[in-house]
Amino acid sequence: MKLIPKISTIIILCLSLVFVNLGEFAYSQTSNQLNSEVKILNDDISSKKQEMKRLEERQEEYSEAIEQAQKEKASLNNQLAILDNRVAKSELDIELTETEIERIELEIQKTDKEIDDSNNEIEIEKTKISNILKILNKQDNVSYLEIILLNDSLSEFMSQSKYLEDINASIKSSLDNLYDLKEKLDKNKTELNKKNQALLSLKEELEQNLDKLEA
Repeated sequence: MKLIPKISTIIILCLSLVFVNLGEFAYSQTSNQLNSEVKILNDDISSKKQEMKRLEERQEEYSEAIEQAQKEKASLNNQLAILDNRVAKSELDIELTETEIERIELEIQKTDKEIDDSNNEIEIEKTKISNILKILNKQDNVSYLEIILLNDSLSEFMSQSKYLEDINASIKSSLDNLYDLKEKLDKNKTELNKKNQALLSLKEELEQNLDKLEA
């Protein structure tokens, strides 16, 4: 008589774990794909940073050329050289800004994927908590007489409950950490979007300045 309810509880717990593990397996497959996509994005971001560094070095060269020409005796050729260098530098400014915009857009894509990953993991953790709460609720509904009949001792029942509560607390802690991470990612995405908008405005301003130089 003691054995059957115990087996029932074990079966419920095992089934819960099976469903959780199936969810984790599916998540693992998705996560592996996401990690691969994030790696590609990281490589692209790194490439954009290198390109920006190269453009900044060229910008510095034009700035030095302009500064040097301004120190020389004024002449038509000298003024034309300054103008040419300013136009070239302005074009580089635009190219650099465009590259920075592309980098930010890649960062946003990466953040979106990380947010999706966090959401998936949050759902798995919530499922774990839900399953454990169902088992705990089932145990809470057991009368003292049933506890005596279904377990070798009251301490055994309490030990089982404590074990489930400890697992639940651990999962809840993990879930809280995931929510914190998601909040940080959301804030990061907001900041990236703001920066992207600022860069788009800067690009428009630089293009207007270039038009004036070429007029």
